[in-house]
Amino acid sequence: MKKLILLTLATMLLVGSAMATDRKTIKRDQMPKAALKYVQENFNNTSIRRTCQLVDGSKISYEVVLVDNTVIVFNRDGGVRSVKAETEVAEGAIPWGVRYYVKSHFRKHKVVSVVKNLDGYTIGMDNGRTIKCDLKGNVLE
Repeated sequence: MKKLILLTLATMLLVGSAMATDRKTIKRDQMPKAALKYVQENFNNTSIRRTCQLVDGSKISYEVVLVDNTVIVFNRDGGVRSVKAETEVAEGAIPWGVRYYVKSHFRKHKVVSVVKNLDGYTIGMDNGRTIKCDLKGNVLE
């Protein structure tokens, strides 16, 4: 029984360490230019608090944390993967079709997260609702 428990703990430790993401603070000029351009165009009302490089095995991504605690994650080339905000995601970071849908159907609610997937976006609302849409921003309900 002791051997089984030790084997289980060792396996959990190995799996946990293999799944760990290494986060390293970097200078802004080490970020992909496309990522910095995106931040400047869509979040020009706030400044950058921290920039990080995330390494997960052979997968590299970048994270920008703004002063208002908005977190933007970019892929290796500077393409946006996700935007998460404490209060509201900047309007420019939300696909146009989704912006229109939210303004039409959820006037009193705000978008707090936008996650880009291979086949579209997942939008998180401040009321806990999740909206799925395709890459063109068409809502899929």
